[in-house]
Amino acid sequence: MRVPAFLLFVVTTACGATKAPPEVDGSVPTLSLPEAGATSCRQVTRTVEFEPRLADVLILFDRSGSMNAAFGDGSRYSVEARILSDLVTTYERRIRFGMQTFPRKYGCGDGAAACCADQPQLSPAFGNAEAIAEVIADAAPVDGHTPTALALAVAREHFAKLPSDGADRFVLLSTDGVPSCNLAGRLAPDEREASGWLAGPCRDALTAVDELRSGGVRVVVLAVGDGLERDVRGRATCLEDLARRGGAPRPVGE
Repeated sequence: MRVPAFLLFVVTTACGATKAPPEVDGSVPTLSLPEAGATSCRQVTRTVEFEPRLADVLILFDRSGSMNAAFGDGSRYSVEARILSDLVTTYERRIRFGMQTFPRKYGCGDGAAACCADQPQLSPAFGNAEAIAEVIADAAPVDGHTPTALALAVAREHFAKLPSDGADRFVLLSTDGVPSCNLAGRLAPDEREASGWLAGPCRDALTAVDELRSGGVRVVVLAVGDGLERDVRGRATCLEDLARRGGAPRPVGE
């Protein structure tokens, strides 16, 4: 489905940068720079054509036991909850948000460690802020391990079942650490050499990200915690590699 184009009228001052009105036909604030060579202050009005695009964002919310660790002015869970609640409340009329928690609450039902993932509680839709807040609240108390690969695989299956209407698709992986469960739903160690991740939970998660990308879904990583960029040897962590592979790496210099 093609979204109709809109016109944004931008007022600039030739001797300095100004912002356009914060919301015009659903647009985000736009910073306009002065014309090159301007020698005096004067207002210039330009008409800028743009085409807004639909976006579906499925949030994968980590509720593993380590989310109870102290962080900032609360716990990792409380900080994660606040960030995501604010995000969804702010943009629920512009972005279709869905929600999926992992690991599954109350365990996996087979006596194994909590290495399983729920189906999405909410499919991406406009106006989901209140419902997502309820899912976040129900995610407590946090427990279990971190089945990132399984959660990503479930997200891919969910997107594959949704009819396509031309929207850009994203998974927002919100987590506090590296994956600890493999795709088989078992705790497993990572095997890593200089050439990369050979086997284990991180390798499985990277494979799941590749499969999402092949289906047109980008993966954004929201890491909540300390020391999540580099390991003790100075190598990129699994989360950093997931972000790069997912198509949304950290901007250079940050």
